[in-house]
Amino acid sequence: MRKLNLLLLTLLASNFSFSQTRAADSLRQAISTASGERKVALLLEVNQVNFAWKGKDMIDSTYYYAKAAYDLSDKIGFVKGKAFAAKRLSEWAHFWSKDCDLSLLYAKEAVKLAEGIKSDTLAAQVYWRYAEAVQCADKEKNFAEAITALKKTAAACKAAGDKQAEGQVFWEICGMLSGKGNYEDGFDYCQNALTLTKFAAANSTFVKGSGDEMWGHQLVELSLLNIANLYVAAGDFQTANDYMKQNKSYQSTHTPCCPFDDAEADLYIKMKQPDSALNILNKWPARTKEKFSYKNFMGQVLLLKKEYPPAIKLFNEILPEVKKENKFHSYSKLLIDFGSAHAGVENYKEALKYINEGVNEAEQYNIRPYQLEGYRMLAIIYRALNNYKLAYEYLQKYTNLKESILNTQFLWRLNNYKQAAIDAKKSAQLGLLQKDNLIKEQQLKEQLLLKNQSESQLSLLDKDNRIKDQQLLIKDQTLKEQTFINEKKESQLALSDKENKLKDEQLKQQSFVRNALLAGLFLVLILAVLIFRGLSLKRKNEKLDSEKKQTELQHKGIELEMQALRAQMNPHFVFNCLSSINKFILKNESREAADYLTRFSRLIRMVLTNSQLSMIPLSDEIEMLRLYLDMERLRFSNSFDYNIVFSNTIEPETIYIPPMILQPFCENAIWHGLMHKDGQGRLDVVMSMQNDQLICIITDNGIGRDKSAELKSKSGEKQKSFGLKITTERLALFNNEKTAHTFYDSEDVLDDEGNISGTEVTLHIKYKDDIHEPATLK
Repeated sequence: MRKLNLLLLTLLASNFSFSQTRAADSLRQAISTASGERKVALLLEVNQVNFAWKGKDMIDSTYYYAKAAYDLSDKIGFVKGKAFAAKRLSEWAHFWSKDCDLSLLYAKEAVKLAEGIKSDTLAAQVYWRYAEAVQCADKEKNFAEAITALKKTAAACKAAGDKQAEGQVFWEICGMLSGKGNYEDGFDYCQNALTLTKFAAANSTFVKGSGDEMWGHQLVELSLLNIANLYVAAGDFQTANDYMKQNKSYQSTHTPCCPFDDAEADLYIKMKQPDSALNILNKWPARTKEKFSYKNFMGQVLLLKKEYPPAIKLFNEILPEVKKENKFHSYSKLLIDFGSAHAGVENYKEALKYINEGVNEAEQYNIRPYQLEGYRMLAIIYRALNNYKLAYEYLQKYTNLKESILNTQFLWRLNNYKQAAIDAKKSAQLGLLQKDNLIKEQQLKEQLLLKNQSESQLSLLDKDNRIKDQQLLIKDQTLKEQTFINEKKESQLALSDKENKLKDEQLKQQSFVRNALLAGLFLVLILAVLIFRGLSLKRKNEKLDSEKKQTELQHKGIELEMQALRAQMNPHFVFNCLSSINKFILKNESREAADYLTRFSRLIRMVLTNSQLSMIPLSDEIEMLRLYLDMERLRFSNSFDYNIVFSNTIEPETIYIPPMILQPFCENAIWHGLMHKDGQGRLDVVMSMQNDQLICIITDNGIGRDKSAELKSKSGEKQKSFGLKITTERLALFNNEKTAHTFYDSEDVLDDEGNISGTEVTLHIKYKDDIHEPATLK
């Protein structure tokens, strides 16, 4: 169990206290003159000092002072002292004597004594000790009992007001339940752990830079990694990456001295990103590379990269150590990985032996994620052995267990938590907007004050308007009288209207004839316009058809040119490989020639298959590139190393590019850069996504472009690399670019002293998405 920061336990009455910083000798002298509860306190303090020293000569001394405190407390009826002494004896039996049964016995007594005392801080410590002792005795048999003890610990921490300790207990429960595959049960604990540890770290009262303060920040980082692990289990790698970035950001500002690289490497392995995990493992100190955790991680990375023989060698080295130390949790996973590596080399007998043993271990201890992996591998192996009945049985077990682990309720809650995090971010942004709105409201109030002042001025104008309204009423009365006079005049005019109607009828007849003539003329004009428009549209359509045919001919010409370039490139690559095999044969290196020929046959099979495709997945391109680089390393007696890394989130299976687009640039780096270098060479291929383009940076630590050109001139070689020329032309056609500098750039790498230490080539490839433009056979 990890460190738990709790409130200090008050062991003494209110009339005395003792200092934790006294020297052991002065404490022993004080014991000789003390009595009662004070003597119990001093005995426990000496026990604590000796326990912290952890020297081998302190084992007996640690037990002596704890047992003396226990016996004295029992004699004088000091229940609190007896409970604390029983807790110390349980720790001694667990960590020094390695007697788990004795540790559990003392822990039970400590719990029993503490339950009779109303002390939340004491209860928290003894329940935590009891949970440790239960797991020491039999971690799996007492798993539920340990969880119950930890829940009581969390309740006591909450009652004591120690949020950091409560958050740590929740984090511990989250890890234990998630390790068993009980993601739904562990979800609330993971979520509460992150909330509590963040609050505790932000409101910490510990001295800045102290161990307690730093541990509070580390709990936040570990809680973020636990949340990331839940999203990995649910298959949401993007959100898992987001939480890992949050962890990195928090780590860089709070605990830069203590990174959790093992947890990050484990998450990258679970996300099937071996190169990213390898990038982290390569940064581990040299002293850690002989430890179990490093070898275990390296074995899993090699397994993902399908490098089975070295993976088998690593797993075989650490298997006895894990079994000896009874690391059942790691042992079941190691057995399944060991068997998977044997399956990779088609040694199915050994594979079934180790995987079945690993599955039995996982079933015995109810470690469901490892059961799931074991069922999947057994289904694959039995299918390869044509035993379809057993393959179906294990596939059914795999499906049922997966549905049980990743049930709908867990995925729904995980998605809600993700949405809540997004909403919280939006709320923070709204908070800033609300501040701006408050400022605007204040400005509006000032404007309203000015408006009220202007309205008071307008009220004076209203009085003037009322006077004017009265004057208007007088005018209205006068108008009414005038209206009455006008009505009389209208009655007189009515007589004259009858005469006018007769005249209007005559005028209407004349107007009808005129309108009929105008309508006929209008219809003739409309007909003429329609005829003219029809002729214009016909000419326009004929022009568009001719332009469309011309465009189609241009596209066909580009496609035929790309096919011709691929046809030139493939024979060139085959010629280089056959030349390499011929050199091995001439040197009578039959084994190397056979190995090289085997790799070449695999590579040429992929080349022949992919040469018929206009585009292939980036994952296939990387696999061909690895085969080629392995062949070149064998050819040059492993004189250089290589590494292929994705610098951000890339899904190689969904990105499509032209086949054999990267190999010529790597070949050029090896032949013209690394082949002439003294010492071990290195070739790095880093891929990233920028602005809907795949950016590939190929870096070597060779002799540089100038030195290479000088050697080429001395050797009389004038012709430029034919494969590189073809590839740049293919990239130009694929990217629809006229000049090479828009997608291809090459520059020298300089060291700290300004000397040339290699070459860096940057490629910009407009990749295709498999959903919109799948690769097609040509």
